[in-house]
Amino acid sequence: MEFKALVYGFRLSLVPLCVFVSACGNGDKAVGVDEQPDDPGSVVVVQEPVQEPVQEPTPVGEIIPAEDQRVIATEEIKPYVQNARYSAVLAECALIPYQTPCTLGELPYLGQQHASPTVENVMERVVVTHDWMGVRFERMLRILPADMLQLFRPVTVIVIGSEVRPSSFSPSRGRVRLDPRHLWLSVDEKRTIATNDDPRNAFGSALQFDWLSRFTVGDEYAWYYWSLTSDSERTVDDIELSLASLLYHELAHANDYIQPRRFSELTSDMTPWDAAVATEDTRVSEQLHDRRDLTADPSFLYGLAGVFFFDNEATEFQRTVQADFAGAQMAAEGKPSFYSYSTNREDVAELFEAFMMKYHYNAESHVGFAPNPTVEDPSCDDYVVAWGERNRLAAALVAPRAKFVVDSILDPSAEIDRFHASELGEAAALRQGEGWCESRFVVPRSEKRVGDGFPRHMLLKHSVDIH
Repeated sequence: MEFKALVYGFRLSLVPLCVFVSACGNGDKAVGVDEQPDDPGSVVVVQEPVQEPVQEPTPVGEIIPAEDQRVIATEEIKPYVQNARYSAVLAECALIPYQTPCTLGELPYLGQQHASPTVENVMERVVVTHDWMGVRFERMLRILPADMLQLFRPVTVIVIGSEVRPSSFSPSRGRVRLDPRHLWLSVDEKRTIATNDDPRNAFGSALQFDWLSRFTVGDEYAWYYWSLTSDSERTVDDIELSLASLLYHELAHANDYIQPRRFSELTSDMTPWDAAVATEDTRVSEQLHDRRDLTADPSFLYGLAGVFFFDNEATEFQRTVQADFAGAQMAAEGKPSFYSYSTNREDVAELFEAFMMKYHYNAESHVGFAPNPTVEDPSCDDYVVAWGERNRLAAALVAPRAKFVVDSILDPSAEIDRFHASELGEAAALRQGEGWCESRFVVPRSEKRVGDGFPRHMLLKHSVDIH
């Protein structure tokens, strides 16, 4: 495992800087199921001094034609590879209503065609609104960990387009949708991406607390938020961890719904949803939920998650729950994050994402709860930690659940076994009463640093699309 610590360190190049609390505007939290809105949160924007990073030269092949220098509707998606076997049906099957999806005879899972997919195989299933999105995605697939390619097997088509927000997986179509905000490097590229906010940002406003989450490498955030409206630019190093986190989450959903070992049981007249139903007995999320040694009885946090991530109406009791009370309950259970309480599918995706980010990048997940700030325009450290934990993955009740999920999705591996046994590290409490950004430091700092902030794989996270 290669540890890439240096390129994910502190930067002053964020304008505006979105300090992750529960969600950032224009963000994307891996919407597992794309027709179903989820995971809202608060938007915290802090203006900071700008120090532009050195931008890589834009390859000639990535220059955007004048006619494409605009936001293009998803309905205009086109195959990235024009002459592949299924190119003629990709766009139609990606856009078709979930009630009448394409059959596996019309568009099979990638793994039915290729048992060990290559980058080229994956790219033959990609549709885009702009060619640069496919160019960048292909480049990133050659950089990301090799095990990522195997995770695409239970996928039929990958959609990357101007208006895709949030990212999601649709089990009825076997479709993954990716928000290109995870891929742009140049100003010209991000000008082709829609800047609309996700409406889910307003969910949970009736509650007395906010949910905090981030990935760190050492004391520093693993990645930062970058504005789609400023003139800032990025390098490949700036987007690798964010994209890896997003893909591990969304592809965990795909592999939860159907495991490649069940492909031989499928027939060409089945739809992806038929296949998911026919193999439901081996769905990872159902098996995890049924394991009484790994899953605690339901607590009040499930109901709170419904309010926070699905905009359910809050009960009188839920409106009174304080941040420290919610944190104490979570500390006694094995969920890796508050988002895990939203559905069994998100629980699986959160566990898999956290494990793979620690395994490949030594990126640790931090979680916490804080009272809603009382100031009008709160900064990151106005969210004062009432309960929190660094390296949540390594908590005694979380680690065995993560191992079960990883073993269920990936092929057996002695290396994974060794890593789980000896390299997860230890979970540790975050300091109560300290601001969220400042709390990331293992040793308290006397001076807060400019440019602090940002979340995990981002904003609005839900990854399964009951459709």
